[in-house]
Amino acid sequence: MGDIVNLDDVIQKEMERNNVTKPGEMVLNPVNREEPSNSLMTVATAMRTAADDIESCIELADDILGFICEKTGLDYGSFTIEDEHVEFFMESLQDSDLRPVIYTSRMENGVTYKFTVCFHATDEDESKAEYELCMYEEKKAYVYNFSTGKWLLIGEDRTSDKMREILSMGSPESEILSELMQANQGTLNEKKYLAIKKNHAPLFLLYEQVCIYMEPICELDETGKKNFLYLEPRDPFRTGFRVGWNGKEFVLYQYLDPYEFSEDGVVWTIDGKEPKIYMKEVDRTSDIQAMFFCVSALADHYIEDRKITVPLSLSAFTEGKKLDEIGESVSIIGNNFDMKKLSSVEEENLQEINEVINPSFYGII
Repeated sequence: MGDIVNLDDVIQKEMERNNVTKPGEMVLNPVNREEPSNSLMTVATAMRTAADDIESCIELADDILGFICEKTGLDYGSFTIEDEHVEFFMESLQDSDLRPVIYTSRMENGVTYKFTVCFHATDEDESKAEYELCMYEEKKAYVYNFSTGKWLLIGEDRTSDKMREILSMGSPESEILSELMQANQGTLNEKKYLAIKKNHAPLFLLYEQVCIYMEPICELDETGKKNFLYLEPRDPFRTGFRVGWNGKEFVLYQYLDPYEFSEDGVVWTIDGKEPKIYMKEVDRTSDIQAMFFCVSALADHYIEDRKITVPLSLSAFTEGKKLDEIGESVSIIGNNFDMKKLSSVEEENLQEINEVINPSFYGII
């Protein structure tokens, strides 16, 4: 059993500590002292401040929306802030200095209006507001020009019903189509897609076999019209090679991007020049099984840390955790992993990759 405490003594000592002469006259001592609940009170104060900021944004955004509706003739009462945009606004309070308030009006005729007011916090504790009014009708998107009072076409969805069907399947082809659409930024129509699929048919077939550990990558030429489709390791920790199709054969490339080896997205310059992406063809074949066997050996296994895997041919590669480890050892692809003498072409590819890494890539080793 614990000690017996005389409550009268406790009350008397508390009264004396707070300069109180008799019960009912609890007056805190003017001397500052840390309250046990101060940490929680700090949270409450921060939440009240945040709530005040949210209310200020909403009130001002409502006023701007009302003004715009009067100017354009839109129905102010038809606009609401949908749940996903409520979440987006709340996330912005923590992640950025932007405060986007997004209103949506969905009309019975299928037309949707979106009005966005974006507040930018400044160092002077002031907010700068920008706004935009968009209209979405069938497969076209418009933005309202407040100077001319006219709607301007800004985009058109060229996705056909067939393309939508492919995208909904969740198949390897769906992933390729999605990558192509993203790279072409809305300009890819069904005719163009079918042409790309026809020209890269063997690469589509290969991807069906290796999609678990490889992913499609699309790059455009300088004109933005020609598509180059490749397969690269899906694991973000593995890099060093890619596979393409030249119209007749599969092509195996060494591929090193300096930015992939930089933790902060910055690369060092050598003699005033930034290291460039290095891409070199090391082998090719028209045999899909030969390429499948090669790609499987390079990428179809689990790794716990970053691994740079650089092919020397369809049957040999070198790899390491760091760039300066490339070339220290060579592995042979096949049933017999014992070291064999490299061919003259493999030796040349090995020597060249070492020359490229040092010193061009040296600043990010």
